Amino acid sequence: MPDKNELHRIFDHAVEIDSAHERRIYLDQACGESKLLREEVESLLEAADAAQSFLEGPPFNLGELQKIGTNIGPYMLRECIGEG
Repeated sequence: MPDKNELHRIFDHAVEIDSAHERRIYLDQACGESKLLREEVESLLEAADAAQSFLEGPPFNLGELQKIGTNIGPYMLRECIGEG
């Protein structure tokens, strides 16, 4: 099992690298021959990337849903009762 401090140090640096190519080069150098360490870091990076894309925007277009007469499942928006 990889050392947690080393794992976090490598992850913390790699997550700041935007270019996939540059990130691979860094991981090649930082993880060396340790396949397990590389897999652990890549797993953390995938989770971080997924979390970031999840938080980037709303899951649906709020403007479209706010129109009077729009159906949301079995419900219809009949009137605006407030904003904010």
